[in-house]
Amino acid sequence: AMMKEKRKPVCQTVRTRTVVDSDQELREEDWQAIIRHDAVIAYDDDLANLIGRTAGERGVSVPTDLAIAGFNGDYASMSAWQRLTTVRIPSYEMGRKAAEMAFELVAAGSGAALPSSVHHPTLVVGKTT
Repeated sequence: AMMKEKRKPVCQTVRTRTVVDSDQELREEDWQAIIRHDAVIAYDDDLANLIGRTAGERGVSVPTDLAIAGFNGDYASMSAWQRLTTVRIPSYEMGRKAAEMAFELVAAGSGAALPSSVHHPTLVVGKTT
């Protein structure tokens, strides 16, 4: 949509003071920094949900006025106030592979080469972008 309108993205980092809890409210200064933009990519799905809930409480339409995307693709994205656009990381597969590699290292003994594994995230398009 931005390319169609010939608009350049403006990036800004907004740092929240604490990790998001279920009863946490977005600080006013964080909200003011966010609402100046058309879209936000949150560091995780919990923060994306908090931003979306705050937007709804303040009459801001998602995604019309503010597009929101999260990161993780875990339970928070599935239980969001509306289906959240997120980047899903293959956490189960990553954990399983990490355990396999740890067992291989132990079995190989000292001096064994450190194994490596590559995992690819996937974009899950919801109703927030």
